[in-house]
Amino acid sequence: MALVTLPMLRALTLSDCSLSNDAVGAIAVALHNAPQLETLVLSSNRFGDDGALALAAVLEGAVCLRGLFLANNRVTARGAQALAAALVKAARVQTLDLGDNRIGSEGASAI
Repeated sequence: MALVTLPMLRALTLSDCSLSNDAVGAIAVALHNAPQLETLVLSSNRFGDDGALALAAVLEGAVCLRGLFLANNRVTARGAQALAAALVKAARVQTLDLGDNRIGSEGASAI
């Protein structure tokens, strides 16, 4: 899966698409093709920490991203900690939704 160059894309919603870690990894890699992306919604899929880690790795380069919605997936404390660390460098992100994941108190305190 790859995003073609979409310079004007501002929002991408792929909720409830059964996205795996690999699919989210491909989306993460392709985010540079959507430089104006402000909102990414990947809620209600099947990905876990590996998908969250892939997203965390590219957050700093997603210069316009303001909202990241990852509710109802399989992210644990490990993924939440990676996202929290990435958000320190990507301070422009204003909304992170990790509701209905398995981040526990350890992941919540990292955020």
